[in-house]
Amino acid sequence: MIWLLRDYDEACKAGNIQPARLIFTFAPFGRKDTAHFLKWLGVEIPEGTEKRVLSRSSVKVTVCLVTLHFHEDFTYLFFLLGVRKGISGYLSRELL
Repeated sequence: MIWLLRDYDEACKAGNIQPARLIFTFAPFGRKDTAHFLKWLGVEIPEGTEKRVLSRSSVKVTVCLVTLHFHEDFTYLFFLLGVRKGISGYLSRELL
């Protein structure tokens, strides 16, 4: 994803084009079947992230921390690239 954003930034700069707003949706999960369903929908879940979330006894806290980590990374990257961002999230009932 980072390479895609960097390539997009370079292409916009080369073409003297203002980057479009990008929208990312974060979908936290806390159970294996939810992760399986998200993958079926086409969501890319890094294997390490899935293992980290599903192996913890406090799934809610782990999911929140992982989501916050990704949000911070993307926000910083968008700032560096000068790309406007939109971020949405979904919180499943299993995490409430």
